[in-house]
Parts: sequence; C-alpha cells; structure tokens
Amino acid sequence: MGKIEIEIHNQYGKLKDPHDRTQAICSILEASQFKLHPGTLSIAFVDDASIKKLHESFLGNPSSTDVITFPGNPSFESVGEICISIDEAIKNSKAFRTSISHEITLYLIHGWLHLFGFDDKNEDTIKTMRQGEQDAMKLIHQEASLPDYLILQ
Repeated sequence: MGKIEIEIHNQYGKLKDPHDRTQAICSILEASQFKLHPGTLSIAFVDDASIKKLHESFLGNPSSTDVITFPGNPSFESVGEICISIDEAIKNSKAFRTSISHEITLYLIHGWLHLFGFDDKNEDTIKTMRQGEQDAMKLIHQEASLPDYLILQ
C-alpha cells in the first residue's frame, strides 16, 4: 500500500504553524486500523466565514460547523480534503472545557474517519463514529512528544 501525501493549508492567520502536529497525527492514523488509500490528502484550517460558505455551497446548510470532509478520487490519486474551522474549535474548547488542540485533533480525526468510510447519519453510525474517534484519540495520546496546536493572541 502506498503512502499518503499531506498538503496543509493554514488559512487561519492566528493558528501558529500547524504542520508538525498535523503531520504527526496523520502518520499515526495512517499506521492504524483506519488506513486510507494512497494519494494526496488536503487539510485546510479555516475561519467561521469560510466554513459557513462551504457548508452552504456543498451541503445546503448556511450554519457554521466544525469540520467538512470531501472524499477524493483514487483514480486521480486524491484521498480527499478535510476543512477544519478553527473558530469552532476555539468556541467548543470553551463550551466543553477542553483544549483548542484537543478540539482540532478531534476534528481532524473525524474528517479522517469520514474518508475511511464512517458516517454519522443515524444513531448506529454515530455510535461507530464516536468509538472510532475514541480509539484514534487514544493512539494520538500515546504519542507524548506531539506539539500542541497554538492560537496566537
């Protein structure tokens, strides 16, 4: 099985260099039971306005959301794209009393699991998704040397 090439697009000005943590998380997931087909995976860190536009354009919903995943096409060596709202991560980290780094990591995992084939459209698939998120998060937490995602003030 080939490797995944990660393209990281940091469009959120106050997110400080997300490359190292993102690459490390993707490497851990790539070595896990959640293997994706080889190709290029694009990960974009965006603001609330951008995620709302994507949400409305592609899913017909003008509200904000935390992550949107677009499947790729193996014929074009594309794994897909994961778009993560940093504004949602900041908001949810306060609401759930977690770190911003935890929220961004969770959204990245969630997007990865969608590309793996999980969905969250009904009660049963949501349970499977949540279990996958927990399993993947355990793998991430085992790697003690990961840098945190940081937001500049």
